[in-house]
Amino acid sequence: MDERKKDLEKALAPQIDAGLVTVQILADHAILVTTTKESAFDPGSSVVSRGVIPTLRTIADVVKTYGKTTIAVIGHPDATGTVAERKALANQRAEAVRNMLLGMDVPPILLTASGNSNSNYLDGRVEIVVHPLVSG
Repeated sequence: MDERKKDLEKALAPQIDAGLVTVQILADHAILVTTTKESAFDPGSSVVSRGVIPTLRTIADVVKTYGKTTIAVIGHPDATGTVAERKALANQRAEAVRNMLLGMDVPPILLTASGNSNSNYLDGRVEIVVHPLVSG
């Protein structure tokens, strides 16, 4: 996964340099790509921001190139609204990103989406975790 992380960082360099995303490797060799407040969803919206579309294209291309990975999309809510509204919004955001990745030809079997309504991140961000498939 280190090679994939390097490839992702290289491909995402313009978005990283612009402060639109961060990339880090997790303990389980997964790669975490996180949108920032500059590329996050608008408050109360589940419409994918134009600022994050190049990032999604890059992730889709890398996943299709390497294969043997899965993607988990985690949506986060805004600071306002009821618990039920935050939960619905977080789920809608995750699903919107999942649908965009599906439209970029990422196979549905490789994608999951869920909202984190109890998140400490109440700024409309989305986290995209690219996991290596473990053969066993």
